Amino acid sequence: MTALARSRELAGFVGLVRLLAVGVLVAAGCGGGDSGASAGERAEDDGEVDGTITVLGASSLTDALAEVSAAFEDRHPGADVALSFDGSPGLVAAVLEGAPVDVLVLADTQGVDRLRDAERLAGDPVSIATNHMVIAVPRGNPDGIAGLADVGGQGRLAMCRAEVPCGRYAREVFAAAGVAVPDAGLEGSVRAVLAKVQLGEADAGIVYATDVAAAADVEAVEIGAPGVTATYPAAVIDGSSNAGAAAAYLEFLSSAEAGRILESFGFGAP
Repeated sequence: MTALARSRELAGFVGLVRLLAVGVLVAAGCGGGDSGASAGERAEDDGEVDGTITVLGASSLTDALAEVSAAFEDRHPGADVALSFDGSPGLVAAVLEGAPVDVLVLADTQGVDRLRDAERLAGDPVSIATNHMVIAVPRGNPDGIAGLADVGGQGRLAMCRAEVPCGRYAREVFAAAGVAVPDAGLEGSVRAVLAKVQLGEADAGIVYATDVAAAADVEAVEIGAPGVTATYPAAVIDGSSNAGAAAAYLEFLSSAEAGRILESFGFGAP
């Protein structure tokens, strides 16, 4: 089943509406069924997985998680996965503010640690994938950037803000390379950094390898920073209105089938 992008209003919560204003909301596949506690109870009682599962994901997962969710819906035709993507801090804030979320997938462990401390997780998080950082440059690498030492002198660099996982990882790779972090334009998500390079508003950007792999007009310069690995944890949120289906979705994220899909988008094994 092909993932179908469409708008979905999650009414009644101002914080999440603000989040969706800057994110991309999609529903993967076209499964149906009723949402709410009754759907979750049916999933737990008789093994059926149905109803809506609201999933918030880190922006670097946008393409891969849509395909994973479509595969989940193929397996469970009664289920309907509603996906929204943004930088991890915005996703964590939405959950802490009480957004109606079933499953959260982040690009680092700090966010889930914060949610665990706030008792907002229904169980232990599960690592589903890994990633690494590269330098995104325009196709053909017109400035001849060969590594981190080149980006500061070439003009415009784009990076994520320090509080966003991609920004923290970027700063870690500079530290690992012994290169001072240069002045850069700061963005709230890795996809925003990539867009700066694609639009010619930056000469280079520090992004995940998977983001470059999904873009036709940029290429990657490998950094080779040992020990700097992005880890993607997923967890069911406490108070999920469809807890049984959410648990099934989390289990699927760790399955071999989901792993093959994630690998096809360039993600590494957890």
